[in-house]
Amino acid sequence: MFKITFLFFFIFNFFKLSFIYAQNEDTIKNESKYNFLEIKIIDGDSFPHIYLDDFFVFSPLKFKNNIQKRRYYRMLKKLKKVLPYAKKAGKILVDINDTISKMNNEKEIKNYIKKADKHLQEEFAGKLKKLTFSEGRLLIKLIHRETGQTVYDLVKNLRGSWTAWFWQTVAKLFGSNLKKKYRPKSKDKLIENIIVRIENNQI
Repeated sequence: MFKITFLFFFIFNFFKLSFIYAQNEDTIKNESKYNFLEIKIIDGDSFPHIYLDDFFVFSPLKFKNNIQKRRYYRMLKKLKKVLPYAKKAGKILVDINDTISKMNNEKEIKNYIKKADKHLQEEFAGKLKKLTFSEGRLLIKLIHRETGQTVYDLVKNLRGSWTAWFWQTVAKLFGSNLKKKYRPKSKDKLIENIIVRIENNQI
């Protein structure tokens, strides 16, 4: 069925392109730039080559029992609340690091970090206070997913080793760990599955 659908899609688009080309042949001849359909040669035969955007195919949600189902939907609820913070914070932190990397003056870097820190606190402090402990731990993982760095490393780079150590100590008192990494292929496989579905408007 997949092969038939793809073949129909290919033929439809191929003839659509041919029809458009025929309609505009005179105009195209007078243009200095052309858009050509890429051709690949396989075993001596020429085949049109079209790049398609990535797409995901999800299997229907199936649960072994009600406990697993409740666990899934609890995580979904948490992610819909926390993921936007992680994405926004991740973008801001990446921008901060990019800006710092282009600076040479230490005083200039310190002043910029001070302003950036103030901006982050104004942007997120009030909102993050409303998170539960489990949502906070989830956010730590998601920031690592969005930035490629742990929260501990981000704090260390922005505020120094002592500050990172201090907040890591405080976090541990509440059962959290700023060095926690996101592991989409093992411990966090369920989380990654839900996030991909959210990002592709599947749930």
